[in-house]
Parts: sequence; structure tokens; C-alpha cells
Amino acid sequence: MGATKLVIERLDAAAELREIGLKRRGEPSPIAARSLELILRASSAALGSRCSLCLLDTACDEMFVFASSHVPASKLRRARFKPGHGLAGRVMCSGRPVYVRDARGDDRFLPLGRRRISSLLCVPIHLGNEVVGCITAVSPRPRAFRADCLEALASFARLAASVIERADEFEANWAPGEADRSDIIDLLGMISHELRTPLNAVSASIDIILSERAGTLKPLQREFLKSARLSAKHILRLAEDILDLYCAEVGQFRLSRGPVGLHDVVARAVEQLEPLALQAQVSLHNRVDTSLPSILADGRRLEQVLVNLIGNAIKFTHQDGGIYVYAMRRDGGPTVISVKDDGIGVPLEEQSKIFDSFCRASNALRHVSSGIGLGLAAAKLIVEQHGGTIWVESSPGGGSTFCFSIPSTPSIPSM
Repeated sequence: MGATKLVIERLDAAAELREIGLKRRGEPSPIAARSLELILRASSAALGSRCSLCLLDTACDEMFVFASSHVPASKLRRARFKPGHGLAGRVMCSGRPVYVRDARGDDRFLPLGRRRISSLLCVPIHLGNEVVGCITAVSPRPRAFRADCLEALASFARLAASVIERADEFEANWAPGEADRSDIIDLLGMISHELRTPLNAVSASIDIILSERAGTLKPLQREFLKSARLSAKHILRLAEDILDLYCAEVGQFRLSRGPVGLHDVVARAVEQLEPLALQAQVSLHNRVDTSLPSILADGRRLEQVLVNLIGNAIKFTHQDGGIYVYAMRRDGGPTVISVKDDGIGVPLEEQSKIFDSFCRASNALRHVSSGIGLGLAAAKLIVEQHGGTIWVESSPGGGSTFCFSIPSTPSIPSM
């Protein structure tokens, strides 16, 4: 991971946070709160672990648990503790990351052992010369985190610091109710950009290492690197979905239409997700006829829809299952594209809400822990911006078919 570490260090030097005088609050502003929750969920998805975020309340010099990736805010117990107490408190005081490889044999962390936590990784959130909080990742397995996990979590901590800085500046310049919506999208654009910049660099470094130009890799090293690359690409897609949804909210979402061959678009989406499908032992099948006439659409956006739908299907399809992509066009009518799987299905009573932001089906929550419920919402946005519709045909245990239509004659939906 030497090349990756070098890239991260260079990004750190280029993105050094300036020290600013902020008016601290016990709770972050609403804009910062929503953004920090998204960052925490992204951290959890990237590391494949439970994550929590603690912040410092300077009014009483206490730390509190602001959010957890696996505990709803309504059920989260806002425990408070002094800096110096517990793992997060020690990181708060030292300003340095801590990795506990096996808490079971460490007398300092006996209480955590009763919660089935074996390994912990905690990094500080620096704002200028101050530490304003920390992000902690935990796992029930000892030695669960690799060196690249520390680098990844540190990147998310830097992103959290940028959000707190920008959001506080935003709140300081606008009275409640007077916020310019373009400034909100600027903040979210910054989140998306700062997620993509380090992750693109990490992905590029991993590709170089996988090419073995830096030396021969052992089989286990290759598998670890492939897993890290998949995590980076997952977060990049998440960043794109977040930005798209908020661009639409402020009327800044745009399409770039042109002739699109659906077989090729599906092929690119399948190629992107083939490593993930292999890891899940699921097969992908492009059943779109190469002779199907081209449609007038935004090809990159349609690929994004397909990546979200196929990626979703991979998560919920059983081992040795298959996912099939079809497309058909009736004379004078819309083109309908469908993604069919033989996975766990979607309960009938939840199908009307499945395309809402942050919505996840109840059986999906039991089946996998990762995901924050934005992929289908982003797919719906893109399809509707094309003037089409999206729907699901499914039954619990009977698989799902997600379908969307693209009109033959492009239309411009109202924002």
C-alpha cells in the first residue's frame, strides 16, 4: 500500500485545513448534521463495520455520541463523557489515531468486550489546531482493520472537519429562513468533490499496484486490494447519488442527451459490477438485443441507473443466483429496460416507498447492513428527468424485476 499512502499524504498536504474562529455549539447546525450522518454511513459502507461519530460540546467540555451507522437517531442514547475517558476521549486529548487490534486482551477496554467488540479504530476530527470530535469503527473480529482502513477513515474525518467548517461559516452568514439554496448545493458539492478526490487517487494507486508494476503481489494481497477498490468505487457512486439528488432539489440537475445504444450501456454497467458479482457468487447477463434501435438519452446517466439497479440486485440475490437485463421497444411507444433477479424480493406494502430517499425495505435491513437508501431514489430522479417512469414487480422470496421506461420522444419534466 506504499503508493496509496504516498498519494494520501500528498492530498493531506494540499488540503491542510486553515485555523478559523468558530462559534461552537453542543449540536451541529441542521445542514452539518445531515451531512455528517451521510459521511458516517459512507464510512461504515467503506470499511464494512459499525461506525460512530463523537463531537465535543465546548459549553460543558463534554463529548457525546452524535450518530451511529447502525442505531437510528431516535433510539440513540446520547451518552456524555469527559475528554480522556474511553477510547474516543483519549483520542480527543492526544489528537492521534488509535488502533486496538484485540480489545479482549486489553484491560482498558473490558467494558467493550461485553458488547462483542474485539477490534477498534478511532481517528480524530481536526479543525485547525483543535480536535472537535472523532470517528470510531468497531468490529466483533480481532485484527479486522488493515492499514488502508486507517487511511480511509482519516479521509472521512477530514471530510467531516470540512463540513463542520463550511456549515458553520454558512450559518454565520445567513439568518434562519434566509439561506440561499445555491449555497446549500455548494456545501453538498464540496462533500461530493472531497469524497471523490481522495478516492479517485486511492483507486488509481490500487490499479497501479494491481498491475504489478510496483512488484509481484501475493494472492491474498491481490484480494485485499480488489476489495479496497470495490469499496472506493462504492463510495464514489454514493457521492454521485448525493449530489444528483440535491442538484434536482435546487433545480440544477441537467441531462446531456444524444443517441444511445442500450446494449453498450448495459455492457458497461455489467463490466463495472462484474467484480462485485464474482465476490457475491452471482452471475450477470446482458440480454439486450444489439439490433435494438438507439434512443435519445443521457448515456452516462442511464448507465448510472443501471449500475444502481444491478448493484442493488447483487446485494439481495442469493449465492449462485442470476441477474438478467432486458430491453424492449414497442412501435411508437417507450423503450422499457428491466433488471430481473431471483433474490429476496420486496414486500408488497413497501413497494410504493422503495424509491424514496433513505428508504430501505424491512427484509433488506435484515439481509444486509450496508447501504443508506439513496441508489433507487437517484435512479428514479434520472428516469423522471428523461420523462420516464420506474417501478418494481416483486414478491417476498420470489425475486424482483425493476423496470423503467424512456420515451421515444424526449420531454422536459417540470422541476
